[in-house]
Parts: sequence; C-alpha cells; structure tokens
Amino acid sequence: MERKNTYCLDCGIHLSGRVDKKFCSSICRTSYHNSKNKSKRIGTSYGKIAIQLRINRKILSELYKSGNHQVTLKDLRKKKFAPELFTGLHKKTAQETIFHCFDFHFKINEKEELVFIYKE
Repeated sequence: MERKNTYCLDCGIHLSGRVDKKFCSSICRTSYHNSKNKSKRIGTSYGKIAIQLRINRKILSELYKSGNHQVTLKDLRKKKFAPELFTGLHKKTAQETIFHCFDFHFKINEKEELVFIYKE
C-alpha cells in the first residue's frame, strides 16, 4: 500500500514508514496521549485537587524563599491558598499537628497563622 500524505498527530512532522503509523516517535505518542488524557482529568475532583495542591505548593515556595516564615491564613486565602488541602499530616501532640504540602512542613497556630517548620 502506498502512504498518503500523513503527519504526526502531535508535532505535525511528515511521516514515513508503515502505512498505519500515527506518530513520528514514542515521545510524540506519549505527549499526545498525556495531553488528551489531561483534558479528561481536569474536570474531575482529582484534577481539581491536584491543581489546588500545586497552587498551594507554589505559594508556600514563594513565601519560604522570601523569608516570610509566618503568615496569617487570611492573607494566604487572598492568594488562593486552600489550607484544607495538604499531602500529609503528623500529630506531634494532641494540640499540635504538622501539615505537609509536598516538601513543605508547617503548623497552624492559635492565632490562625501558618508557621513553617522545615522544608525537605
């Protein structure tokens, strides 16, 4: 069979070789399917939570780099931080809980302030 003018579904490069070939490389094939599946995940609660966790981590990273290691939750919420979402927690004592957001560890004190404990 003769190949008609076909192009990679991801990058658009002209394809040669097998007649049923859809991608020029495994990188393009993976990229195409990842982007296709990402659009399906965005609307799910998993997708929304994953996006918010990345936003939380970005905010924490910016605060940590600026040297601001104690911030009110009110100020954090203005920056779209969601304190109810975190990747882990550790009960140090009955009164103290350490929250994890990926590599950042923090606690929330009695003044409704987020206080950094450490960064891994």
